[in-house]
Amino acid sequence: MHSPLVTDAFTFASYAHRNQKRKGSETPYIAHPMAVAAICLEAHASDHVVAAALLHDVVEDCEGYTAKDIQQRFGQRVHDLVMAVTNPGIDWKSLPKDKVQEVLWDFRLKYFEKIRKADPEVQFLSAADKLHNALGILEDLKEAEFQNEYQVLARFAPEIKKVWERFRGLRIGTIAYYKGVAGVYLDSPDSEVQKLGRRLQSLVFNMDDHY
Repeated sequence: MHSPLVTDAFTFASYAHRNQKRKGSETPYIAHPMAVAAICLEAHASDHVVAAALLHDVVEDCEGYTAKDIQQRFGQRVHDLVMAVTNPGIDWKSLPKDKVQEVLWDFRLKYFEKIRKADPEVQFLSAADKLHNALGILEDLKEAEFQNEYQVLARFAPEIKKVWERFRGLRIGTIAYYKGVAGVYLDSPDSEVQKLGRRLQSLVFNMDDHY
């Protein structure tokens, strides 16, 4: 974290996300990019990957920031890594409700294919992001289970349902997505990407079995 590139990326991302919270919580959003960067640091990833981890949601989620901003300030490689994991904008609100799941799954299949063809650093960055997101979901599910007022089977508890309702894919679509993307990482030729894929797969099986 003492690299000038990484330090600058942290400063930039902290400011860009300054008014945002993690979904369904009061946690400052920057906690997520920091956690993704920590996963990259633990695997001894390059400074470019760590910087991209800190910046990976800026263009997608922060109004007023563009790919050109990332390129001009952090260089072409960081730009390419960030944009490789940046999702295209979709106006979900304008879609008919009966089309949302179809469009969402098509979008996810395209993401699987893009990451499958990507270089190992892109795959690792993507896997670190998805792993931390899944960890957050599982922690929220565990907390919801603890708060299960009626002590019904976790999968049917209202508190659990509220967690899944945060996501467009709801329970079935969200679990299917994480299973699918874990499979992409497991197919990677890179051992570090495979390792994250195994961790993600284990988390998702836990979700599917219990929640």
